[in-house]
Amino acid sequence: MKLVKQLNALEPFGQGNPEPTLVLRGAVLRHAVVMGNGSHLRGTVMTSAGTQLAFVGFNLVGTPVGDFLLDDANTNTKIMMLGKLKENEYNGRVSVQFVLEDMAI
Repeated sequence: MKLVKQLNALEPFGQGNPEPTLVLRGAVLRHAVVMGNGSHLRGTVMTSAGTQLAFVGFNLVGTPVGDFLLDDANTNTKIMMLGKLKENEYNGRVSVQFVLEDMAI
């Protein structure tokens, strides 16, 4: 959560100050499931530091990235993720969430 707060201190984001995009290397895919209207997915990875991190991928179902993440055969595969680290508030609970834009093996 500390890193999310530090990134938020760089706001406001816009044309002259784009939101930072991060690369997460060495993450191990734990699981992914379809959510929402059926075009989004969510899941978790284990970071190289040994912490569990939730992620969400918007409009990824039906894409090569989504197909890879949803395939149970890829559980425990080491991946590299590209996206943004965000604060997620749901039902009064605040947590860190990685908003996935792309990934590589």
